[in-house]
Amino acid sequence: MKSWFNKFFGGSEKTVIKKNDPSEKGVLGQFNLWSWWYETFSDEERKYILEKYNPFPDYPLGESVLTHGNISIAHPRTFLSSTALWFNDPEGVSIALKFMDKAHKYPHSDLDTLGYHFDCHERIKFYYRWRNEHEGALEAAIFACKEQIAIAKKSAPACLEEFKCLPRHTGYEQLAIIYEKQGKLEEAIAICEQGRVQGWANDFEKRLTRLNKRFTKLKDKDKK
Repeated sequence: MKSWFNKFFGGSEKTVIKKNDPSEKGVLGQFNLWSWWYETFSDEERKYILEKYNPFPDYPLGESVLTHGNISIAHPRTFLSSTALWFNDPEGVSIALKFMDKAHKYPHSDLDTLGYHFDCHERIKFYYRWRNEHEGALEAAIFACKEQIAIAKKSAPACLEEFKCLPRHTGYEQLAIIYEKQGKLEEAIAICEQGRVQGWANDFEKRLTRLNKRFTKLKDKDKK
C-alpha cells in the first residue's frame, strides 16, 4: 500500500511561493481548493488538520504539503479521500467526512483502473468504520464493495503488473462479512467463490468452509 501511496504522492520538489498568492501554494493550490478550505473548515479545524496531516515527515518545519511546495498528485479525488483516512477516528471524523464528501465531487471516471480500485478500497474502509454511528455509512460501504468487485477482472492484471502478485481484495472480503452478518449466506458464498476463482489473496477457502457449514445447518433446520 505504501508504494501505491508514493505513486500518487510523488516527488517533493519545493518551489518558491509568492506571498499573498495562495493559489500557488501546496496541494490546495494545485487543485484550486483554497476557497473550499476556508469555507468548509473553521480556524480551529484548519489548525488541527495542519498539525495532524503529515505524509512527509521530512517536510520543512512549519510547512505542510497542503499549503506549501509543489507535490505531484495525479487526481484531487485521490488526494481528498486519502487525506480523509488521516482523520478516520472519533476525534477527527467530522473533518474526515468533509474531505470524503469533497472527494465525491470529482468523477472516478478520471481515474485509471488501479486508481479506481484503491479509491474503492479507501471508501470501504472509511464508511464501514462508521456503519453504526452515521446514517448511510453501511450502504456507502456496500456500494463501494460492489464497485470494486465490478472492476475486479480489470484491476487484477493491473495489480499483477504493479505488485507482481494479487493482494487481498477488500471488496470481496468486506461484502462477504456484511452478507454473513445479515444472514445472506448464499450471497456471501457466491461472493467468496467469485473472488477465489479470480485468484485474489484472501483466505476464501477458510471462509467458504464456515459459510457452507452454516448454510447446511440452516437448510437442515428448515426441513424439520
